[in-house]
Amino acid sequence: TLGHDVGDELLRQVSQRLSECVRLGDTIARQGGDEFIVLLDALDDGRGASLVAQKILNVAPPAGTAPGRPRRCPCRPRARPSQ
Repeated sequence: TLGHDVGDELLRQVSQRLSECVRLGDTIARQGGDEFIVLLDALDDGRGASLVAQKILNVAPPAGTAPGRPRRCPCRPRARPSQ
């Protein structure tokens, strides 16, 4: 592994990038490990969720951006409407 400091910095970078993809009233939460949940409030249709998912994919850190070492950082957005 690359150590806690590198992992913590990666989590900070990911959370910052996610916050740039959503609106002020939306919620970003770290579920655990390297998993994040993004809650989008008051969407009119699925297009809004698709746009946010694409923004997230566009800002996801590419593989190999950890300081000095290659690593994988997969990003797999999933959408599910609230009940």
